[in-house]
Amino acid sequence: MSRSRACPERKTDSLKTQSEDEKGGEVDATDAARRQADELAVKLSRLNGTGSGGRVLAQDVEKAAKQTMASSA
Repeated sequence: MSRSRACPERKTDSLKTQSEDEKGGEVDATDAARRQADELAVKLSRLNGTGSGGRVLAQDVEKAAKQTMASSA
């Protein structure tokens, strides 16, 4: 007897809007960076990633958020 398990759907709607580049393509970023960008309202497409191959890391998002706060203060 085979049992089919329903896979829980991933909530990516809010992350997708933050992680698309200007051409509508996906930005290469870690999951942690995507979550953090969503929480801090940072657009991943505007960041230069410091990870392998230009991948956006959580520390890149933190740095961008701090710079944004510093420049608006």
